[in-house]
Amino acid sequence: MTLWQDILNYSAKPIVYNTFGKEADFVKASFGMRERIENLKWARDHCDGQFRVVITVAEDLKAKRRKIADSFPQDRMIMRLIKLDEQTGEFFAEMI
Repeated sequence: MTLWQDILNYSAKPIVYNTFGKEADFVKASFGMRERIENLKWARDHCDGQFRVVITVAEDLKAKRRKIADSFPQDRMIMRLIKLDEQTGEFFAEMI
């Protein structure tokens, strides 16, 4: 799963990723939204909610349609989906 670096909360214990109310415009406009929802549902239904992470860094954090400046896999970061809104694509996950 691709996660935006600026939305990861490293100060929380465990580390969390919470898009509820945070990604509104640029995520809803995303071409990959439907695929992301399907991938999260798959993780929830077949993998106990667990998924591996690729972190992406935005060129411009305020852009309505973000572009990726950089991305890198996090081999030791495994997240577990806690909550998913299948209509909006918003989700909450924590590192295990």
